[in-house]
Amino acid sequence: MMNLNSGSRFHLYARLSVFLSLFVFFGCSEKNLSEVTVFEAAGFAPVMDAVSAGAEQELKIRIRAEASGTQIACRKVSELGRKCDILISADEKLFAEILPEYTNFRIDFATDEIVLAFGQRAKFADETEKDWAKTLFWKDVSLGRGDENLSPIGYRNLMVWQLQEKYGDIPGFAEKLKSKCVKVVDDVMQLAPLLKTGEVDYAFLYRSMCIAQDIRHIRLDRKISLGDIKGDYSGASVILESGKTIEGGPVIFSLTVPSNAEHPETAAKFIRHLLTENDGVLKSRGFTPMKPSFHGKKDFFAPFADFADYSGR
Repeated sequence: MMNLNSGSRFHLYARLSVFLSLFVFFGCSEKNLSEVTVFEAAGFAPVMDAVSAGAEQELKIRIRAEASGTQIACRKVSELGRKCDILISADEKLFAEILPEYTNFRIDFATDEIVLAFGQRAKFADETEKDWAKTLFWKDVSLGRGDENLSPIGYRNLMVWQLQEKYGDIPGFAEKLKSKCVKVVDDVMQLAPLLKTGEVDYAFLYRSMCIAQDIRHIRLDRKISLGDIKGDYSGASVILESGKTIEGGPVIFSLTVPSNAEHPETAAKFIRHLLTENDGVLKSRGFTPMKPSFHGKKDFFAPFADFADYSGR
């Protein structure tokens, strides 16, 4: 049996005391944390990753975030019956279109833009930097795009091409470029891997996603990039297989608290933190913050009234 002198016993008890104190502290901290479940558009994941630690430390809120394509995120609620406290969309119109019975309001808070992204082994990259509209039609160049019927990036790809046709000098530009695509994917999350593996040379992506994944890209003219909140993009529209027409407009990121959210008060607390203290995070990830704009039933406006404008229904 080991004998301990008084000094050894003192050090042993001290270590045990520290261990027990840490155990109690972290155990209590875990219990004191509130939780918020967020279904987010894939392009917004880098922002959520950046602000989650601060939310946990300052607000005692743990963020449970799931990133996916925007339409998939909405359908988790509308078709799969799943619940979240905050839903963040890359297209502000989708809440009303997919989740009308779950949406009492939305808050528009940032813009993004469409850029031309380069693949890991993109052919004629230097030439593309100078005149992308011509280079993409060259024989050996491959292009990927999103499906306009399944994702906002899909119909926004087509809108950008239509606007380039309007302001450029290549007749039939949009349809010709559409026929040039060798890969059509379901959502924006599937485009970046095609570029990184070299399966396609180019694709049109959100600038935020290119920054997050360190993908080389060039910015487009503001007249066609869908990145100007005051820009007129009405010259573009896409008819989906369903017969619905999507009109051209700026890329606006928006959020809502679904009507079946389990923690709406905690969600509102985190939204305040996200939209009032993180402009720098948004900018560094490729977004342009805007004054939050509340659209919806005024009964739900009070928690956001001191930092958002009420914009009616």
